[in-house]
Amino acid sequence: MTKYNNYFFFGAIFLVSAGIVTGLLSETASTIGFILSLLGIIILVVLLVGYLYRQKGFWGMRSTEASTNALVATLAFILILGVINYLGLNYSFSVDLTENQLFTLSSQSQELVKNLNQPLKVYVFETPPNPRDRNLLEDYSRNNNLFEFEFIDPQVNIRLAQEFNVQRQGEVYVQFADTKQLVQVLSPNNPLTEIALTNAISQVQRTEQPIVYIVQGHGEPTLEEGENSFSQAVNRLSERGYVVQSLNLATTPLIPPNADVVVVSSASRELLEGEISAIAQYVQNGGSLLVMYNATTPSSLDALFVDWGIVLHDGLVVDASGAGEIFGLGPSVTLAVDYGNHPITQDFGDGISIFPLARAILTQPTENIEATPLVITSPQTWAESDITQETIE
Repeated sequence: MTKYNNYFFFGAIFLVSAGIVTGLLSETASTIGFILSLLGIIILVVLLVGYLYRQKGFWGMRSTEASTNALVATLAFILILGVINYLGLNYSFSVDLTENQLFTLSSQSQELVKNLNQPLKVYVFETPPNPRDRNLLEDYSRNNNLFEFEFIDPQVNIRLAQEFNVQRQGEVYVQFADTKQLVQVLSPNNPLTEIALTNAISQVQRTEQPIVYIVQGHGEPTLEEGENSFSQAVNRLSERGYVVQSLNLATTPLIPPNADVVVVSSASRELLEGEISAIAQYVQNGGSLLVMYNATTPSSLDALFVDWGIVLHDGLVVDASGAGEIFGLGPSVTLAVDYGNHPITQDFGDGISIFPLARAILTQPTENIEATPLVITSPQTWAESDITQETIE
């Protein structure tokens, strides 16, 4: 076997060299490079041990025993150190110890990225890269190998900048298949945000834009900015790729067939009979309806609610737990931390929800209807029927 030692030796040197070169030139093939290098090192160690074993009297010397122990310990240390470094480079792990998980992606963002079924790439046209932006993108990439990102100097890679129609430094785009979506424009005071990136990822994957109609014409909150307005909710929905439009059933007797959701909110006047019929027909045809009534809202949809086993209590939910005092709120504002088992609230955890002028909802067993409470108030709450009195007792 000794005549083949030279072949084994040069083969081992080749394996180590090939592994190092492969790891340096290709990040995707780093595992192969590591295996090649490790195999070469093992062959070198075997050759060394074989050479020492053939030396007569060598193993009987006390110095040999001490040297061998030192050699084995050194090789083991180097091997362990190499494995730790390899795992650290390829399988990063981080722990967020902040109380509110400030440096952890929300469950919605994580779920969105985990569900990617084809590559999605984020292009950041900014140089030099902001470490904070890079860390955020790395957090996304840890959830799915199909999520990729790249920092581009638009003055160097002119072709790619023209392809995305980049107008200035700091523009961030996300590309999914052949669709490109602008995320935001970065600046020193405006770093990349999770909200903007998650919204863009959600939008770029949609083939259609969901349409939400909010019923108007009865004193409801308006869609435009103002004191009594849905403008903040409208803006947030628009950021997520929804189309939000007002709907006046007095001028449009039927709900548009492209409606994905119809919203009926608190108003000062009741809906007309024809409007109620249009909403009932829409729901019967499989439409989705969101009703938001507070304690002072005229209830126009009782006929629909009865069919579903829903009864609106004619009273104001009073919260006497004292929790609202922490936020400077009175007992007419209800705080809730307990939620039902439903996809809408499954990620709420023990977060606080605030409901001013809340109204109690009762349910009755109804055939083919499954009722799931979404928000459950504390035992220190009750429905106050007489809200005309000056003080609540």
